[in-house]
Amino acid sequence: MEAGSITVDTASPPKVDPGKLTKTSANSMSAQAYEIPPELPPRSSYMVSEFPKQNGVTSPVNSTRTSILKPLAYSVDDPVSKICVVRQTELYGSPQMNESSDLFSVSQSNIDRLKQRIGAVDTSEGEALNREYWKAVLDDRNNEFIRDGHIDELEQRLIEGIPDNLRALVYLKTLQVRYNINHKDTYDTLLKRAKQSRSGRTISENGGYIDRLDLDQNLKDILRIFIYYTNEVVGAAQRVESANVDVNINDDVLAPSTIQDIQPPNYFVIHICKVLAQIPNLDDEELLYLLLKFNKLFVNLIKDEFFYKINRSMEELLPQIFKHIAKNGINLVVLYKKLLYNFFTDQFGDSSQLTLKLLDFFVYQGFDFLLRVVIWCFQQNQDKILDLEGDSLYELLNSHAFWNTMTEDSLYEVLQTNPKVIKYENEFHLIYANSFNNKNNELTNLREVNDDLIIKVNELRQQLASLKTTHEEILQQNAQFKDQLTQEVDQRKALDKKRSELQSRYEHLSMKENVTNTKKANEEFAARNEELVKQIEELKKSIATKKAKLGRA
Repeated sequence: MEAGSITVDTASPPKVDPGKLTKTSANSMSAQAYEIPPELPPRSSYMVSEFPKQNGVTSPVNSTRTSILKPLAYSVDDPVSKICVVRQTELYGSPQMNESSDLFSVSQSNIDRLKQRIGAVDTSEGEALNREYWKAVLDDRNNEFIRDGHIDELEQRLIEGIPDNLRALVYLKTLQVRYNINHKDTYDTLLKRAKQSRSGRTISENGGYIDRLDLDQNLKDILRIFIYYTNEVVGAAQRVESANVDVNINDDVLAPSTIQDIQPPNYFVIHICKVLAQIPNLDDEELLYLLLKFNKLFVNLIKDEFFYKINRSMEELLPQIFKHIAKNGINLVVLYKKLLYNFFTDQFGDSSQLTLKLLDFFVYQGFDFLLRVVIWCFQQNQDKILDLEGDSLYELLNSHAFWNTMTEDSLYEVLQTNPKVIKYENEFHLIYANSFNNKNNELTNLREVNDDLIIKVNELRQQLASLKTTHEEILQQNAQFKDQLTQEVDQRKALDKKRSELQSRYEHLSMKENVTNTKKANEEFAARNEELVKQIEELKKSIATKKAKLGRA
């Protein structure tokens, strides 16, 4: 479907709310379908003046302007770079990106300390123009360089690279890290508490998952605090709020589980932790704050929507590749999941600077930049993909060589990729809305079936109770018959013993006149025995018959 042109105010996350979609008119696909709201007139800018330039560098500070700021807004026709940057800027300022635990506090002293560090930045070293630009970005408290649409210059500076001594400050300022550990605690006491906590003991007792990671000791300690915080501080609170519903704080089905509800950090967080460790002037406490911010980004990402956008981008921008892969029955979503968790590794190149630049772009453009990188990689390998089929194609897509073709110069080409992310997101949420309505109808049908099943279950329970009563009666009868059988067996043994005694007495009798009497007596005993044997056989048959009845019951 074709998306209408809309202007989005990113004061809230720019997602289409299925509950607010309007029903289509005569041009709709069906009577129950939905369409995107009609195009709104463009927002008028409150400010029209440009940033003054200092030494050829656009400076968002010291501008002569009124106190009214331009709104952070974009339209569906804007370049995807602007859409991504504006979205990320508003996302970092939204409440969902802040830690709500009382373990951290926000105070003016924290903000002043960051301002002092920014004010002490030395721009005289290295490339002066690039350093002056990032110094101006750090001094720009209202993101005016984004409000005035200087996105192209931002991307150019990102390709050139954020200066090493400024990258930590740029991350802290852009991600709006304004809190520190509560004054009652310190980083060291928090680490000690994490090691002694239930999650810390559980992780250690179940194979030492953190200790097996190829990380420096300080990074392992940061991850221990991360596990403690997400499981026992935030995780415990969320489980209480959700009425004991299992909550996956780290949102990773790939991370190795430990025990019950203790969740280790996902691979996305671990890989980013390694990259952040390369940034100078970033202490362990600040690295922990950045790690929590990146984890928030990852957890709040709608994974199904993200994978849908990649597939739709492939379908529209690289139709031949998409059809060829689909014909070979390869599920690209599995590939996307693996790539999502392992994006910030060396799979895009052995250069640590390239990985840092990818993270720089991710900070400003979010997961949609990852989408553009994926499309670029498929585009670069188009000939190889079309030449292979079956297992060979699958091995290529999962090989290191498929992704390891990027250089720092490739970033220019990546930025030329412009998928229609808003259109794809609207499609996804329209599909979700229609699917939600269908699920409501299905739920109604299932409730009716459930009511019928409940009635049948109650009937079966009554039958089961009756069968239990019958079973108990049969067991009682079986016990009685068993007692009778025992008595008869004992009686037979007594008769056999008596017979033996009579035979012994007969052998010792020497008188002839007693022989006849003895024979008669024996014949009488034999007749009696036959009668008893017949009675026993009849009892055995009766018992066997009743046992058979019991077996059938």
